[in-house]
Amino acid sequence: DVLLVGAGGSGGSDNGGGGGAGGLIYRPQLVTSPGGSISYTVGNHGQNSPGPSHNTRRGDNGGDTTFGALTAIGGGGGGSGHPADNLRNGNQGGSGGGSGGETPGSGGAGSQPGRPGQSGTYGFGTNGGSTPTGQGGAGGGGAVGSGNNGNGELGGNGGNGKAYSISGSSVTYAGGGGGGAQNGVTGSRSSGGTGGGGNGGASSSPSVIHGIDGTANRGGGGGGAGNTGPEIGTGAVGGTGIIIVKY
Repeated sequence: DVLLVGAGGSGGSDNGGGGGAGGLIYRPQLVTSPGGSISYTVGNHGQNSPGPSHNTRRGDNGGDTTFGALTAIGGGGGGSGHPADNLRNGNQGGSGGGSGGETPGSGGAGSQPGRPGQSGTYGFGTNGGSTPTGQGGAGGGGAVGSGNNGNGELGGNGGNGKAYSISGSSVTYAGGGGGGAQNGVTGSRSSGGTGGGGNGGASSSPSVIHGIDGTANRGGGGGGAGNTGPEIGTGAVGGTGIIIVKY
């Protein structure tokens, strides 16, 4: 049996969307050649998304994780929320990044289930949330739960991941990052999805505006940044990917 998870996408800056989780593949009873070798790579996260002085950017996609012919696609970066840019929509990825807030935007598509061959047949990934009326950033997609839309000026929660016991105990992988809140609204951080998704940045004070990183070796998406008005937070990086083989 083999489990692969791509690295999570980074959250966007300036009430940004949460990063999408890395695509997840669980292939039971994978047939291999005795004595042969299998090439592999473990996906790494992209850069975070700083936002000083309204210099905003969309989050980076996470890196792919591969094991032989199987490819778990890295998660999509979350969109940026500042109205002056054109980077609002979340990126496509294994699971899609959430859209940035403030003005309407669309979440990225989750592409893992559509991959050719066994990478898609045994793959999981969902779409990032959208911001149909602007305001808070949307959550990134998780392995089995799509990202939630922005909730007024609060960020949307990340989509949930999927649990497996291939490591010997039940562990949940590939949760989406939470979206960032807008302009000083009172309220808590949005929640990252179960499976290592990072919480989104709040906007009630400068100390809580930065997104929280996705958990390493879970492939969770990074949280999107909040925005107090004068200060813009930094979108967080996604968690690195993982490969687990049981034989």
